[in-house]
Amino acid sequence: MALVTEVTVATKIGSEELKRIDAIVRRRGLLNRSDFVKEAIWLYLSLSSLETEARLRNAPSHQRERRGLREVGSPTYRGG
Repeated sequence: MALVTEVTVATKIGSEELKRIDAIVRRRGLLNRSDFVKEAIWLYLSLSSLETEARLRNAPSHQRERRGLREVGSPTYRGG
């Protein structure tokens, strides 16, 4: 099952910025600006996910266990 979410981004962009964005779109072989925006959002979400994972990994073990995270090899690890 695929989850489809529509995201609308509103910002003020001048003509010089649009030219730069269009150049990047052409260089990357993307179809249009919306593909570039989708790529940027995907990258942002990926980096946010990694940052969250890193924060959880660096949290003290009692905080990780409250969040349902167990370390492999710990007495409470159940192989999941």
